Amino acid sequence: MNSATAEESPRERKAQAQADRAAEDAAEDVRLGQSPPLAEQLHALYAAGSGLLLALRRFFVALKDLLRAEGRVLWTGIPLLFIGFVSLIALAVSLWGCAVALIGWALMVATHSLGLALGLLVCGHVVLIAAVWFALKRGVHQVSFPHARAELRAMRAEFIHDMDRFTHGLTAQMRATPTDKDTPA
Repeated sequence: MNSATAEESPRERKAQAQADRAAEDAAEDVRLGQSPPLAEQLHALYAAGSGLLLALRRFFVALKDLLRAEGRVLWTGIPLLFIGFVSLIALAVSLWGCAVALIGWALMVATHSLGLALGLLVCGHVVLIAAVWFALKRGVHQVSFPHARAELRAMRAEFIHDMDRFTHGLTAQMRATPTDKDTPA
């Protein structure tokens, strides 16, 4: 924020002082039961209005400065967020690589065969990929909410059945009750 918006200008201070004086004079006149002349009332109204406009101007200038600063923060935050995501992905990949290397080393030590250890690692990865694939398929199926849809269909059928019973009973009741034309006057 620049210094012009942070401090009051002499014009603003003068307008504020005039508005304060006019308000004090008006309060004194009200206490005494007197009404000030129309020119003084209009002058007080003008002073209060100009003070309000100056305050609104300062408010909107400060709001503009705040939004500009927030925009700069957001603009610098987006690249940082992207760099953070990239670094998290890189960390996950490197941890996966380290875990695979350690498991491969342990299999090689246990089997005393590099080829068998690599084969077991490949089989483990195939099983892991298949498990993730089936888990994703099951998750997509569950996201479609099959149980909730079946329950809603059952509730809809029950509602339609109840409405049919209600309307059938209502029409039968209407047929059974005499109308105004049928009753003797």
